[in-house]
Amino acid sequence: LCKQEIMLMRRHWSFLRTTNQFKTRVLHNCNTFDGNGTWTIGSDAENITTDTGNFKEGTGSVNFDIDVSDSVDNFAVMQNTTLAAVDLNDFANNGYIRLWVFIPSLPNFSNILIRWGSSSTDYWQSAIIEADVYGRGIHTGWNYLETKWEDAAITSTPDPQAVDFIYVRFTYAAGYIDQTSARVDSIAI
Repeated sequence: LCKQEIMLMRRHWSFLRTTNQFKTRVLHNCNTFDGNGTWTIGSDAENITTDTGNFKEGTGSVNFDIDVSDSVDNFAVMQNTTLAAVDLNDFANNGYIRLWVFIPSLPNFSNILIRWGSSSTDYWQSAIIEADVYGRGIHTGWNYLETKWEDAAITSTPDPQAVDFIYVRFTYAAGYIDQTSARVDSIAI
């Protein structure tokens, strides 16, 4: 309950953000789909764009549609393999990856998964995320999510001093229907 109250108050107290009382580093602000490297889509994701009308932080979010007939994967992916490298060594195995995601429809939606690393073959992968930072289950609309770095699975040998790869996956059951305007915003640690 204490963590939930702190996070709720932190969102409303702008001075905590400006004085950086909580040590953070932005991996990608998601203000545009092509502003720091270019976000690309895969599996069931389509039509990636910048959304300046619906976002949580900054000036925009990265928006994409989901067409469940595009693949048999039952997930939609957006990834950025060309962003400027970020040194996360101070946070390695000790921080939380946090991001905003907008889920357009909940029936048959399962979870979010995120990868971050020094390449698409050298990365950490979160456990599946099924609840927001307040411990509530994910829901339709904006969700503020987090995953502990120390709980992440490791693939190959990622370098925490040169993180330049982010992958976000929306996973759902076979009954999920086509959706418009899934969004991701402000990925930080």
